[in-house]
Amino acid sequence: MSTPPVIVHIITSESKRIIKQHSLHFRVLCVVPITYSIFIYPILKPQLLLLDQKSLILTLSYTAYVFVLSLCAISSITYSVFKGFYGRPVKFVSAIKSVFNSFLPLFVTTSLCHIILSGVLVIFAVFLFSVVKFAEVVGFDHHDYSSPYF
Repeated sequence: MSTPPVIVHIITSESKRIIKQHSLHFRVLCVVPITYSIFIYPILKPQLLLLDQKSLILTLSYTAYVFVLSLCAISSITYSVFKGFYGRPVKFVSAIKSVFNSFLPLFVTTSLCHIILSGVLVIFAVFLFSVVKFAEVVGFDHHDYSSPYF
């Protein structure tokens, strides 16, 4: 069985059909997590200006909350689009229940992507630092720091 060719017009028309049929459903799934995050941030903002242990804990907990809420939104929206694409009825309760099935794979995938990206950035930073230090040792970077033009 071969897969049909991907045609952009068909994809956009199917997407419009799914969103048109369940517009309120997708609005709730997309807007509610963002709205909760926006309402919580001003409550935490006065504490975030201080640099102490309490503000660090609040910042990390807010970041974790937004991360988990966004993964839940992604999983429920993906489930709803999958059901809508095949013409099956999409119900809000079943979309919320789908979060439990797909949260762990999304969490692991996202975490691994962040770890890999961080590793690549660390390797790049070490390489860049090594090149700069090598240039200083060889003598390419000779500045007179006591100069008034520095």
